[in-house]
Amino acid sequence: MITPEDSVDSVLRLGPAYAKLLGELGFDTCCGGHRSLSSDAQEHGIEISKALARLRALEAGQGDADQ
Repeated sequence: MITPEDSVDSVLRLGPAYAKLLGELGFDTCCGGHRSLSSDAQEHGIEISKALARLRALEAGQGDADQ
């Protein structure tokens, strides 16, 4: 399960759909990849709980659950 402590890079390596979603959510998928999802979310004003819900829906095979 994807957690707030996972790095952006580790989620990117899960596949192109994750890269697309991270970009849409506003995560720094270039230079901030070494940072945790939580840290990057805070830096970019992303609500981590909503971002995790969408990432986990994708992980569970439910596609990109727009929420």
